[in-house]
Amino acid sequence: MRLPRVRFTIRGMMAVVAVAALSSAGWVELARMRAALQRRCLDYNLRAIDHSLSESLYTHGRWSGCFADPTPDPSVIDPRKAAYHAAMARKWSAAANRPWLPVEPDPPPP
Repeated sequence: MRLPRVRFTIRGMMAVVAVAALSSAGWVELARMRAALQRRCLDYNLRAIDHSLSESLYTHGRWSGCFADPTPDPSVIDPRKAAYHAAMARKWSAAANRPWLPVEPDPPPP
C-alpha cells in the first residue's frame, strides 16, 4: 500500500506559520496576563495588611506584631478610624481573592 503524496505548497506553509505564530502569541499573552494578575493580587494583599495594621493601631493604641511596643497609647484610639480601616482591610482582602474583577474607589477616610 502506497502512502499518499504530500505536497508542500506556499499556501500550506503560510498556513502552518500563521498557526504557529498565533499559538506562540497566545502563550506569551497568557503568561503576561498571569503575571499582571499576580502583581495585582500582591498589591491588594499589601493594602489589606496595611489597613489591618492601622485598624490595630486605632483599636488597641499600638501596632500588632512581634516587634510592637507593648505599651498602648490611649490617645491614639479612635473607633471610627478603626472601623474604617477594618472595612478597607476586608475590601482589599476580598479584592485579592478575585484580582480580575474591578475594585470600587475607596471612600474618604474619617
